[in-house]
Amino acid sequence: MRQVFLFGLFLLVLCLFFIFEKRYIPLDQEAKKITVQIKYHDDIIPLELEPYSTLKEALTHVKLKDDVDYQAMNDQTILSHKDLYVIPIKTLQSKVSINTGSCELLSTVNGIGPKTAEAIIAYREEFGLFQKLDEVRNVKGIGPKKFEKMKDYLCL
Repeated sequence: MRQVFLFGLFLLVLCLFFIFEKRYIPLDQEAKKITVQIKYHDDIIPLELEPYSTLKEALTHVKLKDDVDYQAMNDQTILSHKDLYVIPIKTLQSKVSINTGSCELLSTVNGIGPKTAEAIIAYREEFGLFQKLDEVRNVKGIGPKKFEKMKDYLCL
């Protein structure tokens, strides 16, 4: 009777071993590759990469044109499984003159609303044309942070 009990216990342990072995996959087998998607224009490019791959490594598998805005992305970003990364595209936005721009045109600049545009025009009518781009900081409502946001879109 004791032998039958030990044999049954052995079979139970053996069954539990096989059940738990299939449920728990070791890490080295689980994390062989990650899949990510890179969106460039309207194309979505699926990639299979090593775990902890960077965006720079992923971009070596994608054919990019000259319209990519590299300053808007961090190529050292570590990608994770099932990530979707959208490639930023350069936009062509012409600069707006602070000396000749209308209220509507100045309002198209990032950081300038209708009130700020009117303040720029009022300042230019009172003190004359701006001699340096930095002088726009003298306009009420334009501080250092706001000037940094809009200086790339302004000219004299």
